[in-house]
Amino acid sequence: MKNKQTMLICIGISLIFLIMFVGNAAANDGQYGIVIEKYTLGMDGVWYDADIAPGPAIPVGSTVEWKYEVTNYGYNPVLLDNVWDDQVDVDFYPVFLYPDSMYPDMPMEYFASGIAVPGQYENIGYVDAGDTIPSPSDPSHYYGIQPTVESSDGAGTIKDIFLEGEKVYAIGGGYVPSITYNLYVVEDVIWSNGDTIPSRVLGTATSVTTDDSGNILPTTIWSSAVVGGYDIIVDVNANGNYDEGIDALDDMDVNGAGYQAIPEFPTIALPVVAILGLAFIFQRRRN
Repeated sequence: MKNKQTMLICIGISLIFLIMFVGNAAANDGQYGIVIEKYTLGMDGVWYDADIAPGPAIPVGSTVEWKYEVTNYGYNPVLLDNVWDDQVDVDFYPVFLYPDSMYPDMPMEYFASGIAVPGQYENIGYVDAGDTIPSPSDPSHYYGIQPTVESSDGAGTIKDIFLEGEKVYAIGGGYVPSITYNLYVVEDVIWSNGDTIPSRVLGTATSVTTDDSGNILPTTIWSSAVVGGYDIIVDVNANGNYDEGIDALDDMDVNGAGYQAIPEFPTIALPVVAILGLAFIFQRRRN
């Protein structure tokens, strides 16, 4: 009987110590804790979480900006040792000194910038707050674009002169993969940055879709060309304006690009033959 009572007492004491240990552990876990969220600034001025690729499209060579938002979700202040990035081409601004005191439920923001490179890009933000607190991380992505567009034939060969009634195609590259963009075929104009894109030529395509490599494969943009001079523009940021360095433009006024549709040979040749015939007749009469 005494042995049973002793055993029950020992079990009770063990349970008390176990409850105290778990309670203290939970309390300690709640006292300290930090989390980081990293964002990439898009061309539209919106901060994107962009944990998953591809992220926002950024023109190659332009400045890309990141925001690192750090939150203390514990009960006590913590000292941040460092906020950093896994890529060496990331420059934080402004330069600040560590350690940095962070209080509960008061997020702190840090910023960095770099120069956009072609294709898919990923970098990871980290925050350190001593050896006793886990160092969280968060990724972010962007896709560096260098968009181009050209008129072409059905085989994808660049072509700038088409016969009246001929089918016109477009090709291009340097886009985000598997994205549909707004396309405009317009009468030839002089372009300036920020211009409103003119109305499309009747019967022309309104969009193009890139392949899984970010290219525009030969795509029909006009099934039957009409005589005239034309420009092609891909409105990458879909704002209805021409944005130099962002949108792709095939312009007749730049390096002879854009394209022309001309009358078919008989349309030109018959009047010329008639004139030559009349000249020949008049010459014979004189003789």
